[in-house]
Amino acid sequence: MSWFLSCVAPRRKAYKRLSARAPLSFGTEFLSVKEYMMKAKATLDAGLPFISDSNKVYIITGNESADMDSFVSALIFGYLTMCKYIKEGQESVLSEKKPSGLTDVGAFMSIINIPRDELMLRPDIMFILEKLDLPMDSLIFKEDILKADIKPEFTYWGLTDHNKMTGELAMLYDKRVVSIIDHHEDEGYSWSADPRIIEVVGSCTSLVTQYFKEGWLMDEPLWPDNDTTALLCLAPLLIDTYNFTLKVTDTDIYMRDFLLELLKYSNYILSDPYYFADNYYMQLIEAKRNVDNFTLRDHFRKDYKEWTEWNGLKLGMCSLVVRLDWIACRFSDEFWCGMESWAVERNGLDVVALLTAFDVDGMLNREVLLWVRNPDLIPVFDKVIKEMEYRFTLMTLKNDGVLAPGYKPGFWAWSQLDTSASRKQIGPFLRGVLQNSHIKKIGY
Repeated sequence: MSWFLSCVAPRRKAYKRLSARAPLSFGTEFLSVKEYMMKAKATLDAGLPFISDSNKVYIITGNESADMDSFVSALIFGYLTMCKYIKEGQESVLSEKKPSGLTDVGAFMSIINIPRDELMLRPDIMFILEKLDLPMDSLIFKEDILKADIKPEFTYWGLTDHNKMTGELAMLYDKRVVSIIDHHEDEGYSWSADPRIIEVVGSCTSLVTQYFKEGWLMDEPLWPDNDTTALLCLAPLLIDTYNFTLKVTDTDIYMRDFLLELLKYSNYILSDPYYFADNYYMQLIEAKRNVDNFTLRDHFRKDYKEWTEWNGLKLGMCSLVVRLDWIACRFSDEFWCGMESWAVERNGLDVVALLTAFDVDGMLNREVLLWVRNPDLIPVFDKVIKEMEYRFTLMTLKNDGVLAPGYKPGFWAWSQLDTSASRKQIGPFLRGVLQNSHIKKIGY
């Protein structure tokens, strides 16, 4: 048994191993989610003493926005892959879905694809960690992996909530991706990944839950921590579908009902499961929208995505949980200076978009602010603004002050009547404009 899984008390009876399978390199005992997090962090802090070409570390990461869906999908995929790996070594119960080539893994770890100091910008994640007694000091962040300087050939990587590795991690490890579960547009990378599941659903965690669902249905469960796992999985399903009022697919519904039934079966839910889900959703949303102490820069970086196109043009999209007029009023004197500072900090954004999502009397509302910072692109966007307004049912916001129409060249602000469209739809549209513009990046 490797150091990663040592000193863990047995939870269930020992299983007989099949002689046809090589012995596991890291042990045979199951862990809870909490123990998985603690052991992974301790292993990394100890410098990965076991790591070698025949004893690799399997790292799972969500995308760089690191919202609840990215956090939970990466954590649960890593945890349940570890449980599945142990189980296959004991009985080969799930041999039909065995991950490709992973017979030489010494540790699993799930990471959050942001700097450590940005966790405080995700109060909903901090809330669920506290609620489920999961240790914040056992979280692994992007900089922890970069600091460890792990040789690429000693790693496997799994991606959740995105299907192309990005940023600093991609520069080192993009050729080491062996699994993908995602619900965004397929960017056409890592075709040999297994699993490689890319489907349009409300929440990526729905796909992760579905992938491992058979483990819950066996006579003897695959993992020992059903309540924590189910509560974690349920959180992004509720948040991303706005409590199953938008972006809902049959898969999301089936997985929600499955998770609620699991909690009911274990006596965690003693009343109406849908009443429980409603209350859970309200707790999560209240935590997510606790942004009173945020600076303007905090709002911009809280849920941020960025793309650089073939011609060097850069698009930055910030998703906000407050209204445009609220943030403009609160930061009126610094609003546009703050936008400019953010664009410069991100190494010269050509286009900046702010997407808001907030409730009014229980109904979801959305707004869009678009700032074409690169003056050469303004005529390009002038030609497509009408199409954008039609496609996403945008109505010009009638505001005074810093949000007034025409306040700056290349600036538009709208109320979005089609609330079903999110960053997943608006992002590709704006990227398409940049890709087809034939404008080259300029230095400014």
